[in-house]
Amino acid sequence: MNRSSPSLTTTVDADQLGAAETRLRGRWLVVARAGWITVAVLTVILVVAGTPLEFQFYQATCAVCNGPDSQYTPLQARELKALGLSPGFYAGYLLVFELLFVVVWLAVALVIFRGSTMW
Repeated sequence: MNRSSPSLTTTVDADQLGAAETRLRGRWLVVARAGWITVAVLTVILVVAGTPLEFQFYQATCAVCNGPDSQYTPLQARELKALGLSPGFYAGYLLVFELLFVVVWLAVALVIFRGSTMW
């Protein structure tokens, strides 16, 4: 018995093929890269400029604030003091993690940017 297997070839829509091979070239590529660099530089400037203000924000207590992004309450401040932690340590701890996230995402953005220039 000779069994023929069904064909496993698939057809690709011309729109899908065109979209997969779309790349910026020439002037549009330069504009896109300049825009990316501008946004990246502005982001770094804002993070650096905002770090001292955030440090002050994280050190202060708020008696009526209870939101997820709010300052800690006086009760939490007393608990930190009981643990032997200062408000400055608490603020520095939070800022280190925040800045770590910024650095990681900036590194990912740089890898993507660099990868796009290699093709």
